[in-house]
Amino acid sequence: MLFTRGMLTVPAGLSGMSVKRFLALSALGTVVFESALAALYVFGGQVLA
Repeated sequence: MLFTRGMLTVPAGLSGMSVKRFLALSALGTVVFESALAALYVFGGQVLA
């Protein structure tokens, strides 16, 4: 999963996205992704542990 998230930076760089916009969208994506993982852990029991 980390490799996939890391590879998303390549199209952002090639498209000429500003650093400010990239950081904002990256932070938002991180919050959503980590929240989904936390919800899976909380509501799915200790399946991920």
